[in-house]
Amino acid sequence: MLDYVTPEALKSRYTQYGMGYPIIARLKDQTNNWACWKKWSLEYFEQNFGKTETTITTGIPTNTNVPYHLPYLSHVKRGVTLSEAIGIVRNSEDVAYIDQKDVSNFPGLEKDMDLSVLMKAGPEERACNIWIGSAGTKSGFHYDLAPNVLIQVVGSKHVFMVAPSDSPYMYPFPDLRCKSQIDPFDLDRFPHFTRNAELWHATLEPGDMILMPPLWWHYVTGLTTSISMNIWFDEENIKSMYDQPFSRWQRVVFGVGAVWEFLKVVVGWPRVTRLFSPPSEGVVSGRKANAFIKRNGWKFLVLVLLSVAVARRKQLVGVFKTLMHKD
Repeated sequence: MLDYVTPEALKSRYTQYGMGYPIIARLKDQTNNWACWKKWSLEYFEQNFGKTETTITTGIPTNTNVPYHLPYLSHVKRGVTLSEAIGIVRNSEDVAYIDQKDVSNFPGLEKDMDLSVLMKAGPEERACNIWIGSAGTKSGFHYDLAPNVLIQVVGSKHVFMVAPSDSPYMYPFPDLRCKSQIDPFDLDRFPHFTRNAELWHATLEPGDMILMPPLWWHYVTGLTTSISMNIWFDEENIKSMYDQPFSRWQRVVFGVGAVWEFLKVVVGWPRVTRLFSPPSEGVVSGRKANAFIKRNGWKFLVLVLLSVAVARRKQLVGVFKTLMHKD
């Protein structure tokens, strides 16, 4: 627990210690003048931004601890107002999450925090997102490429973390290396992890913050109805997904998975997008290939015809000579 946060102290924790270390701080103690601590609530968002159109992830069973197994299209509801979405958060028997909404959707909201306390990055150099969810929200283990600060404003969350050095034991999905199959509530199913990796965890109460360095695996679950804000920042220290120290065999599996996903997209086979997940490497490459073929299809056709013509040239000349000889 850090007693006092400064941009320098924060940066040193993710730049000067190899892969870095997390920081937890009682942020409210040094920022008691921030308006968010007093203003933010479900009612505040409803009254001030209720007509804003948004999406909400809903219908997630309460016993689902690894949401990446769920299909995206079955659980994301579009075209609702924020007021309607908050109503779902309040009343849904299943888990509901208004997840990762850019702060630009809420004009003036960022003024409720003075983020210069935490970082030197200005508004154009950071990405801020609002998260509003019911009790029981679960992110699933994943990692980010940029430094990530999570500020807990309303309600409580529990955070599990694993260092990048333990990535070989994280059971990543073959088609999506940044997401893990590990369920922190049922670790007996993952003996490779329990024998070799170290699990860090902490509870965030209102007014707390945590720094998650790049490439650190983290899993966040809502203990109560909550409102949080996260900030990705510091472009100079963004990592590559290839910096994650996976084993050689894991990299082979990722390569095979990427090729398989690429072929499915190019051929047009059905595939399921995982919940809370970006498109995989193979899917992105497949979409680019399809777009290229669509733009340049006629060129491929001409090239094929010319290739056939060249390949058959000698055969056609021979037939022509035979016909001439018969004449």
